[in-house]
Amino acid sequence: MLAYQRDRVIESQVLMDADALGAACRRPVERRDGRPAVRLDVAAPVSVTFVPPLTDLRPFDQIVMIYRTSGGPVSPTLGIELATRTAGLIAPDSFNSGHPPALTAEGDWERYPFPWENLLVFGMGELVYPVGQMTLALGAVSPGATLWLAELRVERRERARGPRLTDAGLGAELDGLDGPGLLAHLRRRQSPRHNFGQPVAPADAATLETANAICRHHINGYDVGDPVNWRLNPNGYLEWMHAFNRHGWMNALLAAYRATGDARYVRTLDDLWLSWLGDNPEPEGHNGGGDPAWETLSVAVRGCPTWLDAFFGLLDDPHFRDATRVEILKSLHGHAEHLLRYTGYANNWLIVESRLLFVLGVIFPEFRRASAWLETGRERLTRELERQVWPDGADWELSPGYHMMACSGFLVPFELARLNAIRLPDSFSSRLTATFDYVAGLSRPDGTLPSVNDSGGWRKRAGRSYLALGAEQFARPELTASPEGPYAGRSRAFPDAGIYVLASGTGSDALWSFLDGGPPGASHCHDDALQLEFFAYGRPFIVDPGITGYLSDAWTDYYRRTHAHNTVLVNGVGQTWAHMGLDSRTRSARGRVQAVFGDRMDWVRATYDQPYDGQPEGLSHTRALLFVRGRYWVVFDEVKGAAAREMEARFQFVPMRLTLDRRRRVFRTLRQSLANLELWPLAPAGRLKLSVATGETAPVGGWVSDGEDQPAPQARIRLTGDVPGEPLRLVTVVYPFSQGVNSGMHARLRRSRVDEAVVEVELRRASGAPDRITYAWSDGRIARNGEPSDWADGRL
Repeated sequence: MLAYQRDRVIESQVLMDADALGAACRRPVERRDGRPAVRLDVAAPVSVTFVPPLTDLRPFDQIVMIYRTSGGPVSPTLGIELATRTAGLIAPDSFNSGHPPALTAEGDWERYPFPWENLLVFGMGELVYPVGQMTLALGAVSPGATLWLAELRVERRERARGPRLTDAGLGAELDGLDGPGLLAHLRRRQSPRHNFGQPVAPADAATLETANAICRHHINGYDVGDPVNWRLNPNGYLEWMHAFNRHGWMNALLAAYRATGDARYVRTLDDLWLSWLGDNPEPEGHNGGGDPAWETLSVAVRGCPTWLDAFFGLLDDPHFRDATRVEILKSLHGHAEHLLRYTGYANNWLIVESRLLFVLGVIFPEFRRASAWLETGRERLTRELERQVWPDGADWELSPGYHMMACSGFLVPFELARLNAIRLPDSFSSRLTATFDYVAGLSRPDGTLPSVNDSGGWRKRAGRSYLALGAEQFARPELTASPEGPYAGRSRAFPDAGIYVLASGTGSDALWSFLDGGPPGASHCHDDALQLEFFAYGRPFIVDPGITGYLSDAWTDYYRRTHAHNTVLVNGVGQTWAHMGLDSRTRSARGRVQAVFGDRMDWVRATYDQPYDGQPEGLSHTRALLFVRGRYWVVFDEVKGAAAREMEARFQFVPMRLTLDRRRRVFRTLRQSLANLELWPLAPAGRLKLSVATGETAPVGGWVSDGEDQPAPQARIRLTGDVPGEPLRLVTVVYPFSQGVNSGMHARLRRSRVDEAVVEVELRRASGAPDRITYAWSDGRIARNGEPSDWADGRL
């Protein structure tokens, strides 16, 4: 009997033959094993752009590449750009095949499909019409690989209904059990132990409203049709399509059912789940690309915990059909086999993919392949924990949001292993524990987290939920005992991430700041090296602006650029480190940042010496942050290099009123009966120009994200040098005060000659002795009122 349902090609024709491909690639056509083909050597990435002879590909549903390789695997990506553009986007409507596979065909000619369902969607253009151009991009897994490209074909398929595993195939995978037999076994077995399907929190009014909307087929803000269109693209935002197919909305139905006992929520879940299973068979002969349903990340996130919680939570429920349960089990087998065969990007994707593989291997030992799933998942998780989580506890993407997502991918397997006496390396526990210390140590006094890199809005509170997991799993109640966390009022260092938190005081007296002196990160990274944040007296003042989403528009582009962050532009342009190679982006900062934590002063100093956009080599920016504990901060910026003409320091405030006192040359927030903050920019030489940008759109400037784009004032301090090639030096006093609308403080430089190696800053109030800070530009040595910092050879 048939064990596996396959698609059938019912129409096929040549789109580009070898001659057409040769002309597009500007390469000669050669003969390889009796067949004309174009040779593409992939010593470096290769990109070929061409206009196909057909611009209306709607009669077809996939493009197939006929190829051979030599010298190692080749990774192709296909992009299709339309002749249309969705309003508000910065590029034409387009489609991309997503994560590239690693292809090897050294024995014979092979075919690799790019089916329409795999295409990532950018914009709201009609699928593959009208085609403006196509781009085939090639990368090599190892140097010296060659791709022989014979044809590109267009095809139309008759697709099988999902899941592809038939009843007979399921029986073969279960060694004697059939689907109903497996369900009966699952209901009575006592092991393995797990926590999937535990009662969910009762639904509140908003959750009930969401569940009622889902019953009307209104999901994630849109009507999705009846029958449901699982390929719906209602807003041109590919992340919506992926969220829709990751099935997080199932949780609202479960919560509503638990709260009300109304069976229609279960019947709706049953109907929608079965509909999805039928319309979305597993990928056949390819890795799923950017398919919202079968992209490897979607597979991993959907399977664990959403599907498993729903499956086990309703395993005995009479309102959910056994026939649907059997189809789910077939598809879970398909999920595991897909992730065993293919991996996505080697970042958080690989972690959560490995999580599902390990979990399915543990909780479904009835499948013949379960041991392979478990062992492969364990091996990958162990390797990636060591590779992606640094000894200081930071995930190498250096995004607090993705840190918690990725590290949660280790936590569920750790719990399952503990419950079922499955051995993991001793280092697994210690490295995982450190990830909670990182989140606790990075948290602001109000429990929010800086939105470094792609982390959403500027005041996310998700850190508390993550710390609660650590408190439970590792018996560490101190992680959640205080709203301010276990490190309240204490400075701390994360030397691999290059992130240093300078803090003092608790409650309404808390002062907090951080400096990011580390690399951009593995992915989801922004060009924001040496950025700062400041929190004072219960309120964030200067923050990383965050990011609202991944829509290809001017705001997304802005949030990722240096221009949006609390760092420095040089000659009007930003950094480019985030666009460099993986090794450069993930090089630990350990040993490359100077820092001293003392009783009265904390101090940290780091340098950015990577390229600036379009600028000659040799430019560098060194920034030092001094924290006089319990009082104020001073920022020292120096830009060096023969091409240095101008620097502009930017400070992004949260939404509040920010004034510029042009007479005294000071920025000041204005909040009645609340704490305020002043910025005093001082320059030993050169010409200063001060300005405030709020909610600008051409170009975008002065915005933060809080779930949506919000105008917020950005202080800009531009310093133009007097002598080309001389160092540009700027001192900025950051002075918070808990009461009033004026600090009563005045800041000035006592030594201002540009060629002096030391600068002295004087802070004077109406009464009391002044504070005098001296700073050596050459090596960062610093003193306050003649008292040097605890130098400690420049490092902690």
